[in-house]
Amino acid sequence: MIAAVNSLLIFAPYSEDEIFFRQLLHEHTETIKIAFKNSDSINNEAFNSVKDFDAIIYFVPQGREQESFDNIKQYAEKYPLIVLLDNDQFAIEFIQLGADEIVYRQNALSTGIYKFIQIAIERKRKIKEQINSKNHLINAIIDGATESIFVKDNDGKYLFVNNAVLRVLNKNKNEVIGKSDLDLY
Repeated sequence: MIAAVNSLLIFAPYSEDEIFFRQLLHEHTETIKIAFKNSDSINNEAFNSVKDFDAIIYFVPQGREQESFDNIKQYAEKYPLIVLLDNDQFAIEFIQLGADEIVYRQNALSTGIYKFIQIAIERKRKIKEQINSKNHLINAIIDGATESIFVKDNDGKYLFVNNAVLRVLNKNKNEVIGKSDLDLY
């Protein structure tokens, strides 16, 4: 199944990159909502100002690759990230960072970028499904355990408890999570 692309958040260092990208997506610009932001404005405000986008396209400013890693790192896990590079010098670093697709500017011109975007979105969706499935299995195993299993934060407050803990305390999860032993006894 090929993923639908409805909206994109694009970070680009130069205003002419917007023209370049619109040319790449010329067949789809009527159906895709595109929000452009300057590469220097990668922050929570930039992400929160655009709701419900399907993927991030990141044009890496030449000469500022290391700074780019630091700026985009925290957002790469949540959204499919397509990184557009001029050359392969930093491709491995962006893949290690979590980029779902690396596209070279020249390839984007010759083959188009829309297919790369679809692939990245679909790949991220499949990864999320696999993670959710594994988390569900792990939670089922932990909740089915007869031994008490719990996790506390540095302040001694419960972050996680299994069903065995709840039976011992004779409480439900809402009554335990976020509380310390002093709160419960």
